[in-house]
Amino acid sequence: MVAAETDLDVELPQEILGTAAEHASTAVPVAAPSDTATDVLNAMRGRVFDSAAVVAVCDGERLTGLITLERLLAAPPNAPLSDLADLDPPVVAPHTNQELVAWTAVEHGEPGLAVVDDEGRFRGLIPPQRMLAVLLAEHDEDMARLGGFLHSAAAARSASQESVRRRLWHRLPWLAIGLAGAMARQVWSARSRPICSARCCSPSSSPAWSTWPTPSARRPRLS
Repeated sequence: MVAAETDLDVELPQEILGTAAEHASTAVPVAAPSDTATDVLNAMRGRVFDSAAVVAVCDGERLTGLITLERLLAAPPNAPLSDLADLDPPVVAPHTNQELVAWTAVEHGEPGLAVVDDEGRFRGLIPPQRMLAVLLAEHDEDMARLGGFLHSAAAARSASQESVRRRLWHRLPWLAIGLAGAMARQVWSARSRPICSARCCSPSSSPAWSTWPTPSARRPRLS
């Protein structure tokens, strides 16, 4: 079994921010298909991982399957991982959007999601706590947009706790759009009202029956 060291805090390239590559960690348990359940559990003791909820089963650099810690603990001691692992797990590419990554994990009920490149090489696991953080951040961002705030959810939350001037600044664009829409409607109504009035008052617009002679006018006079 090969256990990766804990990832160091490094500055990530701008192009991978908000993608699966940003949240993937290589500080997870990694084992070979021929390793037994006992071998893996013994090798995991005394090591520090970002997450040990899922063990990545790799043949060299290529991912062949995933196995959860619950299934590993319940397995026979001498059972090889090739017989225990999910050999067709859901995987995502490094450039996959983080929101899609989180929803993929939720739909498949996986505690961790493997990141695999186009050649099938294992690039890390996304731990469940990171996927939960992604879902929370996306939810806050959606609620902030519905509330009419600019930028991120952090800005919206900050604005709700700050002065009236700061709150107005975050909502000003939406207020301006609403005001412009109301003014445009008033201008349109003012321009269309004289046209309607002219049409209603013109002789040609009067109904034909209004010009007919009344019954008294048609009745001949008696001499």
